[in-house]
Amino acid sequence: MSLDQETDMEVTAGPTKTRRVALWALVAAGAGAVSMAAALVAFGPESGRTVGGWVLIGAFAVVGIVMSVHDVRARLLPDLLTLPLAAGLFTAVWTLSLGTGDVMAGLIATGAALALAIVLFIGAMLGGVGAGDLKLALSVGLLTGWFGFLPPVYALVASFLLPLPYAIIGLIRRSRGAQVPDVPFGPYLVAGGLLAAVVAAIA
Repeated sequence: MSLDQETDMEVTAGPTKTRRVALWALVAAGAGAVSMAAALVAFGPESGRTVGGWVLIGAFAVVGIVMSVHDVRARLLPDLLTLPLAAGLFTAVWTLSLGTGDVMAGLIATGAALALAIVLFIGAMLGGVGAGDLKLALSVGLLTGWFGFLPPVYALVASFLLPLPYAIIGLIRRSRGAQVPDVPFGPYLVAGGLLAAVVAAIA
């Protein structure tokens, strides 16, 4: 295939990919709002808040596992997963927030998403994380931020601590001449977010 043909395919695929991501983001946003509204109607504001929190965790876990497997295999967190997940969690969080009258919770979750994205943006500039990790951070912040100020901090700390054993073992093996593949940051970010959210939901 010639360079011109590859360029033409990239130009054609670009808008197509953007439309697909936008479509799935809209679908996820609608699903997030509807599921939280259903929880509030079925269980009431107080219990609905608790049930909704676990639904957020469950949705993040399912998509997060898929993303982690893809990241390990392809070294890539695709926009088709990261952005719709963020859109779905955003509408879900704000539906819960407005439905329970706790606007501050929505503001904290949104602020946490932006804060984690900024932290990982700095990491991306330093070469430590990728653009997909930055987009995933939005979802981690929305999920953990729903449970308060501290869970996003715990999630971020955990996501950096969890890879340490593998990194240390890798350094030792590399010093002995062994080939040790790098493990992408995405799975650890998912694990840190889930760990912090589950602990906060149980506490």
